[in-house]
Amino acid sequence: MAPVAAARRQGSDLPSLAQHSRRIQELRADYDAVIIEGSGGISVDLAFSHEAETYLPQNQVDLMLKLPETPTNIIVARSSLGTLNHTALTANYLQTRGLSARGVIIGSWPRHPSTIEKDNLDALSDMGMSVLGKIPAGAGKAFAAGIHVQSLHSFADVQEFQHHAAHWLPEICRLGERE
Repeated sequence: MAPVAAARRQGSDLPSLAQHSRRIQELRADYDAVIIEGSGGISVDLAFSHEAETYLPQNQVDLMLKLPETPTNIIVARSSLGTLNHTALTANYLQTRGLSARGVIIGSWPRHPSTIEKDNLDALSDMGMSVLGKIPAGAGKAFAAGIHVQSLHSFADVQEFQHHAAHWLPEICRLGERE
């Protein structure tokens, strides 16, 4: 569910962009990388004051522009029909706001990809998008539940998940080396 809709249903406020920005800076002091993921995508609004019943049109790109350093933006896309349009629209929106995308991660790569899914990888490259990795379908559920999901085995701990993630997302693991 989108953040504003969830806040309305729960009767609560969302943090302001300034509060988000401060928290991200706090996390950056303690970690090598901070991943910012907005439910629904970069153009979905993040700000709402329930008490004032005020909808504030501020989205994830507005948050990125508030940060003191330009973030590395990576688009997470599905593998199926529609991903080319979704990816192009997202990349174009970033560009109109003065940002760019480093590349694309396929967020749920099927064990047996269809012809469309395989062709989408080639088309993304033809569009100038680097495919940085493919996360196997069910990987997140396997980690969260610690159980066997599809062809994945269970993950005993965070280190085991990180070991597998390094194979799924080799380009992401090398991003820090390039900067």
